[in-house]
Amino acid sequence: MNLLFDYDGTLHNCLLIYAPAFRAACSVLTREGLLPPLAASDAEIGGWLGMPAPEMWRFFAPFLPEKQQRRASQMVGDNMVAAIRRGEAQLYPGAMEVLAGLKEAGNQLFFLSNCKRAYLAAHRAAFRLDDYFTACYCAEEFDWLTKAEIFPQIAAAYPGDFVVIGDRRHDMAVATAHGLPAIGCAYGYGTMDELRDAAYIAYDVKEIPALVDRIARS
Repeated sequence: MNLLFDYDGTLHNCLLIYAPAFRAACSVLTREGLLPPLAASDAEIGGWLGMPAPEMWRFFAPFLPEKQQRRASQMVGDNMVAAIRRGEAQLYPGAMEVLAGLKEAGNQLFFLSNCKRAYLAAHRAAFRLDDYFTACYCAEEFDWLTKAEIFPQIAAAYPGDFVVIGDRRHDMAVATAHGLPAIGCAYGYGTMDELRDAAYIAYDVKEIPALVDRIARS
């Protein structure tokens, strides 16, 4: 079985490094008079996780010129990469064991995230992701195509049955567009409405292997 994993909110507890990085970038923009003081809660900031960076900034600050949106996105990305290198990033408890067990069971694991190259590279180094994943892909490599648009290129390179595993609407869209079963990760940053088309719901990362087995037997 080929397992297509999202990362942030599915394996990585991203808000721990994203919220401080986002607030720091917004503080710079506020001091420069480009952005009102940020009043968003962690929960609201978490709701933006999983969006491609250009989409997120168009949604959050559509009044900012595109050049400033790109600059702000770069500041957030740089802050997050620095936090990863300082050892501040954390996967969900049990995530590494889940990946190891799924690989040992004969599955091929694939990483597909709406992230940037530098972010992916930092996580590959920090958590030795190449020990688990057959291949890792980020949206920036594909000029910010959607995950549903990227998936056919992965499927062409790695034939076989796929299961999509993720916490946001972008992940469920892959499954819907390509007729694939999906496991929705309710412990992540999406809403239950976003996960309504999932074949199964995981309320903890450690539940994923049993749900993969159920899909494989069906």
